[in-house]
Amino acid sequence: MAVYENIGFKDYIKLPGFNASLLKPYSISPKYGYYMEHRPFKGSQAMNIGTIAHSLILEGEAATDKLLSEQFITEGFPVNEKSGKPFGETSKKWKEWLLTLPKYKRVILPEELERVKAQAKAVAEHQPSVDLLKDCQYRETAVTWKCEYTGQDMKALVDFFGKD
Repeated sequence: MAVYENIGFKDYIKLPGFNASLLKPYSISPKYGYYMEHRPFKGSQAMNIGTIAHSLILEGEAATDKLLSEQFITEGFPVNEKSGKPFGETSKKWKEWLLTLPKYKRVILPEELERVKAQAKAVAEHQPSVDLLKDCQYRETAVTWKCEYTGQDMKALVDFFGKD
């Protein structure tokens, strides 16, 4: 078994081995597994919010600032002059603006970001959560091993854990 501490997701993907997320759909049927493995990934705003919350709660502000600057648009939204607020996501102006953005960037609105910060604050004020995070100081840790039944290389990315 090998342990890789503080590994980024891109580096984790490069590690050899199968993981549970890849194998689980195959347990339903080979056809479904193949479909799930090869379909285009379609994210959602809920997933974007979850990604930021995960980073802020488990990895801290510095990691979250880096994530936001590299992967998200957090300002510069087209503003409706009459209301002084950003155009709605279904408006023509909004859709035209989206076309000007880099394809790899995702949009997070200020109110969504504030909600994530409130979630992280709630976790930081919840004593059982504080105790758990204190006991499990290792973040984004990859583990690789050889399956004793199949001999296949396996891997997992663990959000956080302790040494005990």
